Amino acid sequence: SCLNGLSPTAYWKELKKSSTPISEPRNEGNTLRLPTEIDTEHPNAKFGFIEKFARPSFTGMKEVVRKQPQKKGRTKSKKVLLPRNDFEERLFDKVPRTKGGPNRKFLEKYRLNETSHPADWVNALLPLTPSDNLESIEDVDVKGDKRTKFSVSNWTSYTNMKATIAGERGHSVTGRWTNMTNDDVRRFLGVIILDGLNPSPEMTAKFRSQSQDLIQGNDFIHNNCGPDASRRYEMFRHYFGAQDPITSPPPRAECPNYKVHEFFNWLRYIWKKAWDLGPIVSADEQTCTMHGKSQYKTRCGKYKRIGDGIQTDAIADDGYTWDFYFRNEPVNSKWIKKGLSPMHARLLHMFENFRDSFHVVNMYNFFNSVNFTIEAANCKSKVLTQGVLQKSGRGVPRCVMQEEVTGKAVEKAGGTVKAATLLCNWSCSWNHCRLCF
Repeated sequence: SCLNGLSPTAYWKELKKSSTPISEPRNEGNTLRLPTEIDTEHPNAKFGFIEKFARPSFTGMKEVVRKQPQKKGRTKSKKVLLPRNDFEERLFDKVPRTKGGPNRKFLEKYRLNETSHPADWVNALLPLTPSDNLESIEDVDVKGDKRTKFSVSNWTSYTNMKATIAGERGHSVTGRWTNMTNDDVRRFLGVIILDGLNPSPEMTAKFRSQSQDLIQGNDFIHNNCGPDASRRYEMFRHYFGAQDPITSPPPRAECPNYKVHEFFNWLRYIWKKAWDLGPIVSADEQTCTMHGKSQYKTRCGKYKRIGDGIQTDAIADDGYTWDFYFRNEPVNSKWIKKGLSPMHARLLHMFENFRDSFHVVNMYNFFNSVNFTIEAANCKSKVLTQGVLQKSGRGVPRCVMQEEVTGKAVEKAGGTVKAATLLCNWSCSWNHCRLCF
């Protein structure tokens, strides 16, 4: 059958092997060998392919400080006064970006560098007050009212408002409620993040001193949160809200994550703003672990240590999550109309958020398919995908499939590779390079 979006005359052509074998690599240690060749004294010869393909170059650039030419001759040394901002009074040159890293303009706006305090970095990504949020409301209007900037202080007002609406009633907090401050909310969020890195059987144990609880206690949290922190945390947990409680929620099918919708909108904006992607990134799934029941909860398998939770597809670069799309969120129908699955629609939506063209995205076999590869190459940012592909249902041509062998036949089959390219009348000149091994 014809692949989506291709001419009926499209076909796979098997590549021809070179007649000259490729020489084996010379390693410093003779013991370094491939796992499939450990028990073989004379590994099978490996052959390349005659055809050659030109892949487009990544368009991303980065700015580096221009080196000032040194004057000849002796000059009297003078005390140099550094500018208030490390990025002021400097000239920059653009060079090809070979690795991802922090965005220079983002660092300049928030006055961040390698010597900045960790709290300054947190305040840039999670501003405490609207004045700490230096982004324009036209660029990121998380609430949709064109006047409310995202900040932790919003959560403080939402939390206090929820308690007021509820009449300060609830398990263990009735008659003991006192309004939260911005510092209270930020401290408790920090404790929750710390518990995610170092879980305790009981959250309130984190607020004890180590003299009281040597194993689960934390002197830093105890000294900064105060002796009454356990009671305050119970009140915080009962009424905490990240969404305005007086707004009307939309239908669940349109916005299933409404309670954290503002927060997700902010993260999707600021994480992209703060980082420039490298030429090679990865697409993978991430799981937000959770306890309790939810219709969106996904079972991650019996043997996965991460446990069950709400899953999201994400774009990551060197450990940095650049973009994400939760699997319970609705997808753009334009991709579904092209015959793609919701999973591929989520990935293509994130691909079109790339600021540069010709990124290479590594994926494992759960994501890959030939149709998806073609749509990714033709999307706005011209993404190149690579990774392992399942044999059935993903468009693998029969000419590259090899029969599975056992016993002594495995040694003869070692090192043999088949490859094919997809030929068609493409709309783009470079798109002929669809290879399947």
